[in-house]
Amino acid sequence: KTHTMEGSLSSPELYGVIPRSAQAIFEHLKQPQYKDQVVTCSYLEIYNEELRDLLDDGTAKMNDKQGKLEIMEGKNGTFCRNLTEREVKSAEDVLNLMQKAQQQRIVGETKMNKSSSRSHCLFTIQVHGKITLLNGDGDMEFFGKLHMVDLAGSECAKSAGNEKGAPNEVARERERMNINRSLLTLGRVISILKERSENKNTNARIPYRDSKLTRILQESLGGRCKTVIVAT
Repeated sequence: KTHTMEGSLSSPELYGVIPRSAQAIFEHLKQPQYKDQVVTCSYLEIYNEELRDLLDDGTAKMNDKQGKLEIMEGKNGTFCRNLTEREVKSAEDVLNLMQKAQQQRIVGETKMNKSSSRSHCLFTIQVHGKITLLNGDGDMEFFGKLHMVDLAGSECAKSAGNEKGAPNEVARERERMNINRSLLTLGRVISILKERSENKNTNARIPYRDSKLTRILQESLGGRCKTVIVAT
């Protein structure tokens, strides 16, 4: 999953979804009808249902109330308050941010994977600018957002867990439970949304708030968005 989303950042032929998307966005913005565009990136990690800012340069203290990350409801849907947003001018800038963020991401060894992702990561690119109308009658302001999510894989305790008595056994078990719980919630949200689209179970509650992952992705899953899921 991480290879699909990120790939190898040192080899263009092996770029994943995120660097290729950044390249496509900046290539598209070179067209003459676009102007005054501002592109920003953020990188959020959800580890054991706790939020971590992978682009934080250390200036915001974790114990500082102003620097605490919180999922809030805004006029444009859910967002993470106090999450760092970096302005980028090129796809190369995006790659540099990803390389720095990789050093902060939490990974751990399990029986199944020596460098297993122990968290979900949400990389977001936002574009704000103006586009010249075809009839030449002025400009129109536009705003776009692209979420790209690297999900941690579901795990079976028997096949993925560490040996009993291992120093990190308790931590790995807690990680596994939180990963599986959030993925289960994601599956339930998608199932209920599908049923509603077919006019079935229309009164069922959509459990967005049952996990941080589905809460922050509420607009992407059930709003006016296009959503693609890659199963690996």
